[in-house]
Amino acid sequence: MTRTENIECSVFDFDHTLIKRNCMPMIFFTVGGFWNVCKCVVKIIFIKGIFNPKFVKEEIKIFLVREILAKKNSVELRENIYKTKYKFPVNHEVLEILYKCKSRGEKVYILTASPEDFVKPLIDKWGWPVDAVIGTKLKSKGGIYTGELGVEFSGESKGEYVREMLAGNFFVKVAIGNLPHDEPILKLAEKSYAVKNQKLYTYSLCQLSMVAK
Repeated sequence: MTRTENIECSVFDFDHTLIKRNCMPMIFFTVGGFWNVCKCVVKIIFIKGIFNPKFVKEEIKIFLVREILAKKNSVELRENIYKTKYKFPVNHEVLEILYKCKSRGEKVYILTASPEDFVKPLIDKWGWPVDAVIGTKLKSKGGIYTGELGVEFSGESKGEYVREMLAGNFFVKVAIGNLPHDEPILKLAEKSYAVKNQKLYTYSLCQLSMVAK
């Protein structure tokens, strides 16, 4: 199959790339209420006696999904996210590239470690020209969330997804993510950019260089 027959696409990370922070805390605050979420966090840290920062972060996420989302459905979640009062700081430099990719006729995909059902409503609310959001799944039964997360869609999982696209009839023109988590996808695109400390760099396997203004 020749290049001209391929479907050209671009892939973007979401947290710390298209937005400047992780979206999950603000979604939990929106759905569960600020003080309820704070109580859950205190419970995990002090009652369970977990003090390793990396482990705490993962345990808090698992606990909040169980406590906040169990017995809710996707319609309730979407409605809550649509009405959120919290601000999600957008990285406009990255968003500008997303719009340029779409204007060239590329398919635009967001690949995110955050729950897919968190990110999709935000993208719809903001009206971004995105063809698909692929992220971590929230497990459900009969349309109701069980309070469990599926396998996290991050790092090498994203890389494997992009390799499957390339094995089909897709050609990845642009990839943008944050380091070091998104290197598996940055290595696979014709042109890649990396976000580090909220700044955008052109990416190569050897070095980072600031994007020319």
